[in-house]
Amino acid sequence: RDTEAPPEANKDADVAGGQLIRVAAMLGPKGRADEDTEEELLEASREFAGRPLSVRFARAGDVAALELLADHPLVSAACGDAAKMAMSKGRRLLVAISLFDGEYVELNRLREPKLGSGGIFIPATKVDATAGGLVFSKDTVSETGAMEVLPRVACRGLDTYDGLSVEQWVLRAALPPVGRFCPSTSTLYEKTGKYFMMLFVDPTRPELPSWLRLLHEAHKRYNKGISSLGASGGGFGAGASGGDIEDPLKLIFVYIDARQHIHRMTSLGLAPDPRRLPALCFNSMTQQVLAWQPEREEYVNGSAVLSAETIDSMVSQFFRGSGKAVTDKPAPLVQPVPRRNVAAGERRNVPELDSLTLQERLRFVQAINADIYNEVVQDSSKDVAVFFFASAEGPQAEASSKAAIFINRCAERFSELEAETVRIVRLDTSEASLPPGVQIPEVPSLLLFPAFSKEPPYKVFRGKWKVQHIMWWIQDQASRPLKLPELPHLDELEASAYWEQKAALPPERQQRIAVENEGMHRPRPSKSPQRQRKGKQRKGEAEL
Repeated sequence: RDTEAPPEANKDADVAGGQLIRVAAMLGPKGRADEDTEEELLEASREFAGRPLSVRFARAGDVAALELLADHPLVSAACGDAAKMAMSKGRRLLVAISLFDGEYVELNRLREPKLGSGGIFIPATKVDATAGGLVFSKDTVSETGAMEVLPRVACRGLDTYDGLSVEQWVLRAALPPVGRFCPSTSTLYEKTGKYFMMLFVDPTRPELPSWLRLLHEAHKRYNKGISSLGASGGGFGAGASGGDIEDPLKLIFVYIDARQHIHRMTSLGLAPDPRRLPALCFNSMTQQVLAWQPEREEYVNGSAVLSAETIDSMVSQFFRGSGKAVTDKPAPLVQPVPRRNVAAGERRNVPELDSLTLQERLRFVQAINADIYNEVVQDSSKDVAVFFFASAEGPQAEASSKAAIFINRCAERFSELEAETVRIVRLDTSEASLPPGVQIPEVPSLLLFPAFSKEPPYKVFRGKWKVQHIMWWIQDQASRPLKLPELPHLDELEASAYWEQKAALPPERQQRIAVENEGMHRPRPSKSPQRQRKGKQRKGEAEL
């Protein structure tokens, strides 16, 4: 607690993303550590700053703060006498307290509320004793409740040598034994440098706590020794890496919402089929993948059962190096954009949308897979927009189908305008693997890889799924100069009809339509790459 900060600065009600990490450095009555330790603490706090998590570091150096911390039941349970020694004999400690939204909580971390405890409360209806625990959800937390959820607490002496930096220790102490792999936690998991066993699930299924209990039991079997290294509640604890100290953390167990991240399944050796869940796999760091996903009939007749034996068999095969190679299917061929004699009045042939499949809706958009990704997308002579979509049935396929017609018309219009510096391509996440290092926020997504800037962070389209809006966005973000007509989404015949129809409308309606369709009236970004280049050019000319 920062005693000099206003009261609202110490509230935890606005925990970002539902994740809570608190790290206290108990530095003794003098409140100081040696120079190297101080620098390591500062480096760790800087590393976690700004992440989409509620991570706070605090220094407990005064006697009153040390007494409060050392006497807290959770801290004394995790640290034992070491916490009191930090107050009386000046021993320096790190204490980490954490609780993640979506983590599996064992029954021994639940207790009846105590008066004035200021804890985290949930309704008793959320507790299923037969599942051995529950999935903690921040949405069920209230000021009062029948059960209190205890966070995980880990303790480590600052002078302890275990082969881990402060940053890595905090990372392991904070991550739950079984947690949810999602955008707000993925970076933390990946920073451990460990392999994950990933369970793809529908989180609305009532069996979820029972499935996660199996993962938690596997964590205790394969990561032996972690709980004895100073973690209360089954966290990763200290552990080690490097040197002569054997690292007890062998494998990380996570689950992932298949409904939201079905596009990740193909590259991991799984079929993106929401009816074939749960499914197991490992995060692949090689070309080999290993997965458990029975056929759909087995899920229907009930023989596809996730069990401890299934998990043990998968882990055993994984550490033996078993697996199969994943190869993407050949990319579908693209249709050439028809050449029309617009001057002679030849109009565009627009088929009935209801009669088109998703692939037909994208008929003019070049298809790619991981094999040709570098050749097509990393071309430094082109500004390349990639449409990541899903063809497997489900809500992502439905959304992809709606956006596809606009992407297809963009490709058609750029071809008609002979814009040779722009390329629009598509990647079906249901059939092809995502390229290494490319993360997409959702499916469908449109990402731009400018000619002169192919590295992350990538530019993501956040506007309306309209042809003109997409074309304007590409124009604004492109590395190479791109000039578009006033009505970029319309050819000369369509533009002529637009002006005639607009002239017949009332002035107020004309203004609204102009903002939506016309380049002169559209809202513009404050600084686009092209405008920045022009500004630098004018500045250089002025200096000369």
